[in-house]
Parts: sequence; C-alpha cells; structure tokens
Amino acid sequence: MTVPDPSWRLRLSILLDGWERAHAAFDDAVGRLGDRHRSRTGELPTCPTCTSAACCRQLAVAGIDEALVIARVLRRTRRATPALRDALYEAGRAAEASGRTAHFAAQVPCPLLEDSRCTVYEVRPTACRGCLSLDSPSRCSPPSGQRVRYLNAIPVEGVYLRMLRQRQRDLGLGADRVYMASIPRAVAVALDVLKAPSYEAALRVLRSEPFPTVDEAATWFAGRSPWSAP
Repeated sequence: MTVPDPSWRLRLSILLDGWERAHAAFDDAVGRLGDRHRSRTGELPTCPTCTSAACCRQLAVAGIDEALVIARVLRRTRRATPALRDALYEAGRAAEASGRTAHFAAQVPCPLLEDSRCTVYEVRPTACRGCLSLDSPSRCSPPSGQRVRYLNAIPVEGVYLRMLRQRQRDLGLGADRVYMASIPRAVAVALDVLKAPSYEAALRVLRSEPFPTVDEAATWFAGRSPWSAP
C-alpha cells in the first residue's frame, strides 16, 4: 500500500499557483497586444466575440505544466469524472494518430467544449490564448481554405520549450523528454498525476505515456507531428 505524501501535494500546489498567475499575466499581455492593434488600425480582434469555436477543433498541444493547471480546475469544480478522463484520452490519442490536417478537416471538437464554449477558459493553454484572429470566424473553419490574419503572441519555439523544460525541472522530471501532448491527452495524464498518492506514483504515470524527445518536439514547431502522422 502506498502512503499518501502530503508534502508532494503541497509542493505541487505551490507550483500550480505560480503557473496559474503566469497564465493570467500572459492573458493581460495578449489583451494589450489587441488594444495596441486597435489603437493603430481601428480593427478589433474577432476572437473575444466568436461563437463558432473553430480553433477548438485544431490539433493543439499543451505542456504537462499547463495541463496540470487545467486538471486542478476540473477537480475543484467536480468535473474530473472517469467518463471525462476516458473521453480525453480517446480524443487525444485519435487526434495524434490522425495528424493536424486530417483532424482539423474532421472538425472534431475539443472534449472541454460545451455549447461551443471552453469550460476551462481562464486556464486554457498557451496554444489557445496566444493568437487573436482579425478575420471572420467563417475563414477559420474548413473548407474555406483562406488564409486567416491574426496577431500572434505565442512565444517562439525556443522560448516556449525553454519555459516548459524549466517547469519540468521544477517538477523533478528529466530532460530526455518534452512532456507535451495533444491538449486532451495532456489533461487526461494530468488528471491521473493529480490522483497519484506520492511523487513516485506520479512519475510512474508520466513515464507510462509517450512523450516526444527534444528533437521530436521540435518537429511540431516545424509543422510536423512528433507522434505518428504528418
């Protein structure tokens, strides 16, 4: 029998508090980016009023740091059910197997959507909060095939990966893997990590799942999949 380790949970809670504050600060920065664009051009980003949730049908990724913040919110709001966990695993693995293009063409919604609204909006991952569309939502959905104009506040590849790897070190994880997955699978893994009674048990959860190497993770930012499909 594994004895629950309260010190592990306390350390993790402190880390998640800090990362959640960083999310809020990044949101403020993105908001200022939109405000500056509006002041220069008179053009408003369309994301804040969008109801199509087209971007929520993309194959997007999250680091385990972001996923843990989301999982904690799901647990606090009593939405972390076994059914949701299973749906997240299923959706994430299917998305990774199909690849970006096929997944988006299929228009499979994120399992965290309800009535085209994100149920974890305040703690959504960087991939979901860093781009502001300047075009009609209809251009964001297939089969429009039209280029979408947007403001991009997502940190460049090197900055994002350095931040994620630093947070992995904060969690005591090794540097041989980048703990990044499709958003649904990352959150499902995080839910299992938060249920773990000890740090060692949490590590076993993480090591049981496929995560890319550093080189494989870099292919994601080059437009290819680090899992199984282009």
